[in-house]
Formats: sequence, structure tokens, C-alpha cells
Amino acid sequence: HFGLGFYSAFMVADTVEVITKSYQDSPAVRWVCRAEGSYELESATRESRGTDVILHMTADEDEYLAAPRIRAMLDKYCSFMPTEIYFVDAYKEGSAEETPEEDTDGEEKTPAEPTPINDTTPLWQKAPSECTEDEYKDFYRKVFRDYREPLFYIHINADYPLNFKGILYFPKLKNEFTAGEGVIKLYNNQVFIADNIKEVVPEYMMLLKGVIDCPDLPLNVSRSFLQNDGYVK
Repeated sequence: HFGLGFYSAFMVADTVEVITKSYQDSPAVRWVCRAEGSYELESATRESRGTDVILHMTADEDEYLAAPRIRAMLDKYCSFMPTEIYFVDAYKEGSAEETPEEDTDGEEKTPAEPTPINDTTPLWQKAPSECTEDEYKDFYRKVFRDYREPLFYIHINADYPLNFKGILYFPKLKNEFTAGEGVIKLYNNQVFIADNIKEVVPEYMMLLKGVIDCPDLPLNVSRSFLQNDGYVK
């Protein structure tokens, strides 16, 4: 029941381990699979319910073990996932000193609670009446790294013929000769798919910046392109 998305792990790993325990009071199970297709299944030990997915990276893909690379991918694809995501740099934690850190008064500091790196309720999921002017501007700066205020924006909530929500911003150009190129990010259930998909964004709107989230999009197997669909057209 893993599906094609899970098996993409073998693009970077030669062996994948899954250790999982059901919410029911069942023993944990360990599943190990190698890239050529053989696998093993055995009993395991896990204190609480949940699943660990462990990738044994191939030698030529170790660049994906670098914390900045992992964080960049999470920021791109998972910034607005509806489930909280926490990122811990194990190398950084392992190199830290064992002694508790002290503040300037000589008292031990309490370690900060981990915080999710994603926003589970992005602005486009809210009703326009619940959003403030400052929130729209902050969202624009955060997503597009553009610190000039947009001319104006449109908050979209459509349900026919496709269900989709989004926010489109009209960016401010420095002068009439500025060659502006917009970015409209396409999401499916808050998961980033791609920028400026030509089947969705007509050429004359390419100057805009914004996000469109459409859970009804007919994605193909790779999830990066749309299938031919009359509703999309």
C-alpha cells in the first residue's frame, strides 16, 4: 500500500527500512527492502505508535544528507502542509557539548521547545473577512521574497467547475521598462506542485504573483504535470 511516491525513495537510497507500530496494541514490525526488489519482514521494538522511515543513502547521493539541502526542499514543497513538520539536524545536535548551556546569570537555560517549520493553515485557506491587510502583505513578502508592496491583490474561492482557492497579487514595477516576470505557485491540498503551469496560468497573467490550491487537479503519476482534462481547459 506504499504507492509510487514511497518507492521514489530508491532514487537516492539503495536500502530502505520501515519500522512501524499500529495505534492498536500490536507488536511493531520492521520491513527492509533493497533497490533490486528483495525485502525482509520481521518483528521489531518501538515504544509508541508511529512509523520511522530510514533511508540508507547511496554514495553518489550523499548531498541530500546536508541540512541546508534538506531544509531547502522542505521549504519549497512542504511550507504549507496541513500536518506539522519538524526538522532536526542530527549532526548539529551530536556535535553539541553535553553540558547544559548557561545564561549570563549563571543559570541553566531551558532548551527551547521544537517548533514546526511549516504553516498548517495558510492565508488562502481562510475567509477574506478573517484576513487583515498586514497578513496579506506579510504573506506576499514571505512567499515571494519581494519587499515592495503589491499594487493590490485578489482572494479567490471558487467551487465550479473545479474547487480551488488562492491569492493573486499584482506586483509593483519600478518603471514602465521593468521586465516583470511573475510566479504563480500551484498547490494540491497544500502540497507544492510547480510554478507557472501553462495549462492553468494563461500567458497574459504571467506578470502576476500568487498561489492557487486546487485539490481537484488531475495530476499524473509523477505529480508534476497535469493530465488532459476538460475542466482544467
